[in-house]
Amino acid sequence: MKLKYVTKFRDRHGSWWQYFRYRGQKFKLPGKPTSAEFMAAYARYLESAESGALGRNNVTFLPGTIGNVIEKYLGHGLGLLQHKAATQRAYRLYCDIVKAEIGQFKIGDLTPVAVRALRTSVAMKHKASVADMAVMICSALWKFAIDQLNLPLGHNPARGISKLHKQRKLTKRWSPDVIERFNAAANPIARLGLALLLHTGQRESDAVKMRWADIDWRHAQGPRLHVKQRKTGEDVWIPITDLAFRSLLETTSRITTLS
Repeated sequence: MKLKYVTKFRDRHGSWWQYFRYRGQKFKLPGKPTSAEFMAAYARYLESAESGALGRNNVTFLPGTIGNVIEKYLGHGLGLLQHKAATQRAYRLYCDIVKAEIGQFKIGDLTPVAVRALRTSVAMKHKASVADMAVMICSALWKFAIDQLNLPLGHNPARGISKLHKQRKLTKRWSPDVIERFNAAANPIARLGLALLLHTGQRESDAVKMRWADIDWRHAQGPRLHVKQRKTGEDVWIPITDLAFRSLLETTSRITTLS
């Protein structure tokens, strides 16, 4: 049987996959050809294609499918919207990848074997770290479907899936001698930057946004530095107790450093 827009692909394991191919985009078709599940998905894609609505981000997903869960997750206050803006942007991209790969399948049919297959497919098209994030999204979607959509799901199939991306080894910490030599050769801005990292323990993204106005010199318990962490959104007050650090802050020119 030959169906319009349907192509097939054989993976490296010898398994055949059926796709609905339209205008350069491919959508996986579930089940075996001629099965009820396959034909229902095909009819849905064909109708969308003929109406001009078919696209990677505007396919209509049936209730209970992974794509449908993703759409609800993206707009839910306890789903994607609970995260910070930067995290939302990143997670939305990973959700799009998962949706394109397995969005048409029922979430209840997701198994550890299927999650590993997703991980392999994404790694081949993107990279290992993206594949690991796709697995993480599957885990988050499973939990969301149980907690917020009340779907009768069991054990999370994405739990325990090993990561492909290996963590980089931490760089060797600077010794006091290296720090001393750096300070001797660096300009005032570089010295202050290193001091902020060493004495506040904050992330680089937070340290570069510190301002002179963030320092409360008159606090009853001594000077302290206010930081609103970019990742967590938390307000943190850091005591300035180290005398050398305090002296550096007091003597550094306000014109050439910070804002």
